[in-house]
Amino acid sequence: MKSIVLIIFCAILLPCCFDGTGDFYAKYDAQFRGEWIRMDTGELWYISANSIAVNGEASALDVTLERTSANVVTAQTGNFKYTLFASRVANASFNAQVVFLDGAPAQSLKVSRDLWGSDGQSFIVRPRNQPDLEQIVEADPETGEIKVEGVIPGDTVDIIPVDSEWNNIKVGLTPGYGEDQNMGVIPITLGDNFKVSVRMQDPAVDITGLYADMIPRRYIFELENIGKTNSGDTGWEITWDPDDFVFISGSKREDFANIAPGGKRQLVLELASKSIETQTKRKEININIKNYISSSMQIKEWNDTVSINYHNIEVAFNFRSEKEVQGIIKSQKGKSYYFKTGRPGDTGDYSATVYVPWSEEEYIVAFLGASIELGSATKYSIGIEALPPNEWGTFNIWSFLEEYKPANTFESTAPVINLSDDENTFMGYLAGDSIDYYRIRLGGLTEMREKTISFHPNGGTGAVPPVTADYLSEITLPGPGDLIRDGFIFDRWNTDEYGSGHYYEVNYRFLVTGNITLYAVWILVEP
Repeated sequence: MKSIVLIIFCAILLPCCFDGTGDFYAKYDAQFRGEWIRMDTGELWYISANSIAVNGEASALDVTLERTSANVVTAQTGNFKYTLFASRVANASFNAQVVFLDGAPAQSLKVSRDLWGSDGQSFIVRPRNQPDLEQIVEADPETGEIKVEGVIPGDTVDIIPVDSEWNNIKVGLTPGYGEDQNMGVIPITLGDNFKVSVRMQDPAVDITGLYADMIPRRYIFELENIGKTNSGDTGWEITWDPDDFVFISGSKREDFANIAPGGKRQLVLELASKSIETQTKRKEININIKNYISSSMQIKEWNDTVSINYHNIEVAFNFRSEKEVQGIIKSQKGKSYYFKTGRPGDTGDYSATVYVPWSEEEYIVAFLGASIELGSATKYSIGIEALPPNEWGTFNIWSFLEEYKPANTFESTAPVINLSDDENTFMGYLAGDSIDYYRIRLGGLTEMREKTISFHPNGGTGAVPPVTADYLSEITLPGPGDLIRDGFIFDRWNTDEYGSGHYYEVNYRFLVTGNITLYAVWILVEP
């Protein structure tokens, strides 16, 4: 234990000189570790102790880093300076329960006190991508619970007992965004050992950005033998709270024999997440594991847990600008989104849309005016679930500058803009080579849940009144009403004005998932 204390002491005294893995003089301090967004290009920089990867590829960059605020770093290489905004940095935390599996049928689960004494046990938490940032946590002697803070979301950490008899056991966990995530049971045994994880079958779907929208999605649940021996006869079964999910398809249980150390088994389930009444909800899925030990004729049985976080609704941040402009939206739970306005074709304003989860907390929105083009000063606008204004000619720059600072050093000092259904747009001016920060507040959940379904005559005359309904509610699609078109008869509705979208018949029970316009489909009458 003395050597461990000494190592920690040295790391505190010399954070830039010893990285805990035997390498001296780490280039980049711990405060810079993690993933950052380069604000002028949207590149993802992942900063480790001695290297930087750009968009997942190793880079020869040798930069000087300076932390200018909680979420912003200035990177300088030669005569060039870049502004980096926090994307995945060490701001996540999670809980887990460490238990000992001793194989006794009457006491198959024991907390760390039963294994290591009344004081519990210490565990090393070692990030695989940043091993020098390891920390030591203590398990609660009564429950076996550990709480780990200050980890990078999306990076796998290994949990390793400090005790010399058990330190060859390593359990990997991958926390997502947010605090106090439940990572389930960490089983500790010298024999068979299993841990369950979950991911999306479609790798393009971000499991940290799911919505409770009743849309069926396919999940891969993976059981891995993290122990040192073959598993013998084993079975596992997946269950959940019926208030959380609707089962669509797949197998919930499996029995098998002889899964080797490092071997894995998978169950693919298609589930639809039921709607929630809060901003977010962490839904837990339980896995019952049974392991038969033939040599002792004993059964070890325990429950593991995986949790998936769901958001209530998504909100469209729409941007417009006279010239190209880029920026960052940082939402609650720490996730950041890059945007850059572009112009379709050769006409019209520059625009971009970013969909983010609704939050009752403030968003940080940053605009960057540097490194796009010469003379990059521009007017811009924001619309929440609305088309942003573009009255560039009548916008009074000087009145705007009197009310808002042209650039803010810290996002915490940025002006607060309230954008809701009553006033959901905003116009601003960005000076060249500056950064504008805003703290954006949205309307309440009920207000933001209301969506509008509009009906376009699409060449006809007359009107069908729009329908306002709650998100994830159902409406009955109306008929044409007084819509008419000479030489045509009304047929049905389509999501595209040219009929290349999805068709909906009159009286169809339509699920409301956002603001949408449906276009009348007309059939030519034979003369």
